Amino acid sequence: MVETLYLNPCANFMKWNVRNRSALFSKSENNVLEIGTDDINLISELSQDRHEIVDRLCIHKASEDPLHQMIITHKKRKYIQPHRVNRVGEGSYLVLEGKLDLIVFSDSGTPEKRIRMTGYGKKGTFFCRLPSATFRTQILWEDSLFVETRLGPFRYSEKEIAHWAPNGKNCILNEQYVRSLIEKLESS
Repeated sequence: MVETLYLNPCANFMKWNVRNRSALFSKSENNVLEIGTDDINLISELSQDRHEIVDRLCIHKASEDPLHQMIITHKKRKYIQPHRVNRVGEGSYLVLEGKLDLIVFSDSGTPEKRIRMTGYGKKGTFFCRLPSATFRTQILWEDSLFVETRLGPFRYSEKEIAHWAPNGKNCILNEQYVRSLIEKLESS
C-alpha cells in the first residue's frame, strides 16, 4: 500500500509518495523528473522533525528498476549501521553538501579504508565508486546531502547488515562503536 504524504498544500509537497519508512518516491509517471530546492527542503524538514523517517528522495520508480538513484540527507552524527546491499554491481556517492567519512570494511568488520568526502567546491573528494558487495558506513561530521546511485533491483533479502556492529537501537553503543572506529582509523 502506498501512503501519500501531505504536509503542506503547496504543489511541490504533493508530488511524492511514502512507500517505506525512510523514502519518498515520485508520483510522476512520465520520464522527466525535476528536483529543486523545495524538494530537498522537504526531506531536510522531515528528517529533522521525525528522527530516522524520510531522509531520501528515490528517483527510480520501483525496487525492481535496474538503476537506483537516491538523493539523501543525513544529519550530523546520525548512526548508519555498516551494511552492504547487492552482491553484484557497483554503487557511487556524490556529495553535494556537508562532510562525511565513507568507511569500507572487510567481511569480518576490520576497517580497510576511510574516504573523507566533502561537497563539490570544497577541497577533497566529492565522488566515490564502490563495489556493491563492500560493507560500508558513513560517519557524518556535518549535516550532509548526497546522491547515492546503485544498480538494482533492490531486494531487501539481499541487504546484509553487519553483525559485528551495533544495530542502531542503543545510542551509547552506537557512539562507543563510532569512537572506537575513528581511533582505529587514526592509529593505522
